[in-house]
Amino acid sequence: MAMPQVDGDAARRFVLDEEKARAWLARAEAATAFDLSGEGEDPAPGEDLPEIDDTWDPLSPGNEIDIYSLVRCAVDSGIISRPKTGADQDGTDTDLEFEYIGDDDGGAYCFLVYLGPDLKLASPSCEMRKLGEREARGASAAAAILHEAVASANTALSALDAHTVARMDRLAAAAGELWNSTGGHDPHDVLSAAQREALDMAAAMYRASFGEEDAR
Repeated sequence: MAMPQVDGDAARRFVLDEEKARAWLARAEAATAFDLSGEGEDPAPGEDLPEIDDTWDPLSPGNEIDIYSLVRCAVDSGIISRPKTGADQDGTDTDLEFEYIGDDDGGAYCFLVYLGPDLKLASPSCEMRKLGEREARGASAAAAILHEAVASANTALSALDAHTVARMDRLAAAAGELWNSTGGHDPHDVLSAAQREALDMAAAMYRASFGEEDAR
C-alpha cells in the first residue's frame, strides 16, 4: 500500500534506519536458514532477530505473531528509533507495536503507539491483505512492513499534534477572556487564587505545546 508522507521534526517521530535495516534483515534471513539447516556457522550468535527466511510470506495464516515480533525486534534493536519529546529525551516512554485483529474475513491490523503509561494511539485498522507489499517475500516483505509501521505511527503522532494545538488554542482563548474580565486591573488583585492558578496552568500548557517548556 502507498506510504503517507509525514512532516515534522525527525527527533519527535519514529525513524527507520534504512541501511541498518537492510543489513539486519539479511542477518535475520541467514540466521533463520542456519536454524533450519543446522549447517555452517551461526551468522548472528546471540542477536535478537525476527524469524524470517527468503520465502517468508507475512500474509500466510498464522504469521501474525511473526509480524508482531518483527516490529518488536526492530524497535528494541534500534532499527526503528523512538521519538524524543518533552521530558522523554531518551525515548524510553514511547513504543510501537503491531496488532492483529481477528475476524471471519481474513483479519485486520493496526499499529499502536504508546506515549508513556497512560496514552495509546492506534492507526486506522486495515484488512490484512493490504499489509506491506503483496508480492514481496522474505527481507523485502519485512522491510515493507517496517516502512508502513513507521509511517502509520508518525501519521498518528501528527494527528495528535494537530489536535493538541487546537485544544491549546481554545485554552489560550479562554485564558485571554479570563484575563480581560479583570477590567484592566492586576489579575492578582481581582482573580481568586483558583482562577490565578488556572491562568498560570493555561499559559504553561500553551507554551509546552510549542516545546518551549514542560507543562507544570
